[in-house]
Amino acid sequence: MYETEHSCWYTEHGYEISVHDIKHQLGHHIANSGKLLISCSSRIVGHKLVFSSALCLYGMPQEEEQTFVYRRNLSTSKFDNTNQRMFKEAYNALGVALWIAEDFPQADIEIRIDLSSNDQAEHFHQTFSQMIENAGFDFSVP
Repeated sequence: MYETEHSCWYTEHGYEISVHDIKHQLGHHIANSGKLLISCSSRIVGHKLVFSSALCLYGMPQEEEQTFVYRRNLSTSKFDNTNQRMFKEAYNALGVALWIAEDFPQADIEIRIDLSSNDQAEHFHQTFSQMIENAGFDFSVP
């Protein structure tokens, strides 16, 4: 059971969408050789740390890209440093990819992690790329 199955997902226009509807759209998209891009980011809002995971369906001629997002609020006290936040972002993105791959093993999935704001970017690039690629997904940084 994945966190993504119990989260409220939204379209890029802010409308709530069910997991069932997302999976239906994923099935159509993947069957037509569409690609998937998954990313996660975080930001501090007051005493909360807001993690946002995004799933973008793209790469099909004659169809517009679609993006679905879910957010999770956690206490900033759960994360002592930026490194922990970055690992949580990678973990969330990988969780979404594994959730999709369970039902759609043929999906073309890329996970993108933003490392630009961290002093240890090169170290994290190697760590995350190995983790994500060993799980069977493509990895990129913006």
